[in-house]
Amino acid sequence: MNDGPDVAKYVRNTAQLIDLCLRVAELIDKETPESVSTTALEMDAQLREIARAVDRLEKAGIQVPDVFRAEKTRLAAALGVQDQATQDLLQLAEGLGSVIREIRSRVERRQPQSLIAKNKIEKTEPDRTSRAQLRREIISSLRALGGRATRTEVVLAMEKSLSQQFLPGDLLVHGNRDGTKRIAWQASASKERINMIRDGLLCSDSPVGVWELTGNSS
Repeated sequence: MNDGPDVAKYVRNTAQLIDLCLRVAELIDKETPESVSTTALEMDAQLREIARAVDRLEKAGIQVPDVFRAEKTRLAAALGVQDQATQDLLQLAEGLGSVIREIRSRVERRQPQSLIAKNKIEKTEPDRTSRAQLRREIISSLRALGGRATRTEVVLAMEKSLSQQFLPGDLLVHGNRDGTKRIAWQASASKERINMIRDGLLCSDSPVGVWELTGNSS
C-alpha cells in the first residue's frame, strides 16, 4: 500500500477523504448529459416503439424518415451513457462497502471483547426503501393514474416520485435465471403488490400486468 505524501495527508483529516469520495460520486452522476432529462425506463420504451416503427416501414418498403433513425440513435446513445454512469456508481458503492467492512474489522480488533458485540453495526446488505413506503407510493401512483394502470406505468410514476430518495440497496441489479436483470426496488414493489392484493388494497382479478386499486384503498 502506498503510504507516501498523497496518502499521509488523509491520516489526520479523514473528513477530507470522505468529501473526496462524495465529490467522485457527484462527478460520476453528472456524466449523464443534462439534455437527457427523461428517465431510463421512458427512453427504453421510446426506443422500442421507434424500433418497431422503423421495422414496419422497412418491411412495407416505405422509406424511413431520417428523423426516426436519428432519434433511435440518440436514445440508444443516451441509454448507454446512463447505464455506464449507473454501473460506475454501483461499483463505487460496492467498493466503499468493502472498505467500510475492513475499517469496522480494524475497529473491533482494537476494542475490548466486551464492547465488540455492543458496538457492532455492520449490516448484511445496504439499506432499502421500506415496504410501507413502497406501498404508499404504489397507492399514490395509481391514484394519479386514475386507479388502474399497467405495471410499467406504475413503475415509471414511482420512479419519478422516488428519484431523489432511493437508498443504495434500491439500485442494486440482480440477475435472473433466464438471463434477464431486475432492479431491487422494482422487484420489491412487485412483491409488495402481492401483499396489497392479500390485504384487499389491490384487485386480485385484474388482467395480467394491470394493477388496480380497490375501494378499500381510498
